[in-house]
Amino acid sequence: MSSPFENAPAIEQAMQWLIEDLLTNRDPSPGDLATIPGGILTEIIQALQEAQPKGEVKTRHAFNTLCTTHNWLKDLRAKPLPPRQGEQGKERKQYQYPLQTLDYFKKKPKREWGVDQVIFDRGSSIFVGDSGSGKSTFVLDMFLSRACDVFFVNKTTKPAFLVWIAGESADELYPRIKAFLACHSIPEEELKNFLGLDGPMPFNDIAEVVTFTDEVKEQLATIGVTPETHSIAFVFDTYAKCTPGADENSTQETKIITASIDAIVRDFSSHVAIIHHVNAQGKLRGNGTFKASVDTVWHVAKDGSKIHLHCLKMRGTKEPDDFDVESRSIILDEHNLGAPDSTAPVIFPSNASAESFIPKVQMQMLQALDSKSQLTSGDWQKLCEEQHDISRPTFHRHLKLLAKEDLINAPADAEKEQGKKVYYSLSPKGALLLV
Repeated sequence: MSSPFENAPAIEQAMQWLIEDLLTNRDPSPGDLATIPGGILTEIIQALQEAQPKGEVKTRHAFNTLCTTHNWLKDLRAKPLPPRQGEQGKERKQYQYPLQTLDYFKKKPKREWGVDQVIFDRGSSIFVGDSGSGKSTFVLDMFLSRACDVFFVNKTTKPAFLVWIAGESADELYPRIKAFLACHSIPEEELKNFLGLDGPMPFNDIAEVVTFTDEVKEQLATIGVTPETHSIAFVFDTYAKCTPGADENSTQETKIITASIDAIVRDFSSHVAIIHHVNAQGKLRGNGTFKASVDTVWHVAKDGSKIHLHCLKMRGTKEPDDFDVESRSIILDEHNLGAPDSTAPVIFPSNASAESFIPKVQMQMLQALDSKSQLTSGDWQKLCEEQHDISRPTFHRHLKLLAKEDLINAPADAEKEQGKKVYYSLSPKGALLLV
């Protein structure tokens, strides 16, 4: 469709200001709204108004979607803002430090879990532990779970695009990812939400951070990944490798490093996770400014195959309870055992009885059932459809599999045939899976 503003400059100017106000989380001017004649222009404004309560990122995503249908919107957005209608020659001043109303803060995106009770979707985190504690394996599998949209040790995850910065152990990355995918029955070619950097990125070099940000933005944009379309997560392995020559105990140098981390979080609306080591006393190594600057800190300790997680900080909410997971060695090449990369570790729930994971849809079904104690198949299916958009055929297919794996208490066939109301509930095995 060509531009709808031929011989209608007042409508075009009103539309420019309406888009500007909605994309910057401001209430649109009633005068501008009254100028719009209706039709497709009104539909566009209504779509942006519906997205606005969900936050600025969602509103921009809605605008980008509209641009795919109405190409002229891009050109309109690129034009300089005109003077406000009724304010001849006077444009709205763009302040460097604009003060906002309470309504602005009310509409800001709310904090969400990236992994339930472990990390936020946006922000920063540190995972700290001794060498060999399993922290890199834990963090890799956790963020791969987000990239693959699967549960992580029975915890819900929010899908994300993962960028892994392999400052060390880049040669171990492929076998570990291969083992993770095998345990989830995911073919390698289906891992679309992952890219890695073979080498460190120095947080303490501001020029390099700017280059990194610009180049990564460009590379992600070429595959359609932007903060408006995806949650994005960065993992830097390790802090030491990504701060070459820095004095970890210097407040001044640490502030430069934390400012770089904050900039990446802000520029990509992302989560940045840092893998770090403890000092001789078993505490977070370096200046206290580092811990103070991030949202989340977890201490990782290993005892045999068990890995213990203890939360040292969770900004804005109570620190979650400690929990344990298990690191298991998965055989990748049974014909060449003992060779490098013939096995790789994968993180499992501490109570897992198998070396594979149940599908996400089955976890969602079990959680829905657990919330009501017992349900008929019809009520259970409706609840799953409402909460997780699970269709009836998908529900009944996985219902049979849950019964086969003894994860639910299912009524006997004879009970069903009698026409009575029959109920499903979690079996002890199924209940254990949700602990």
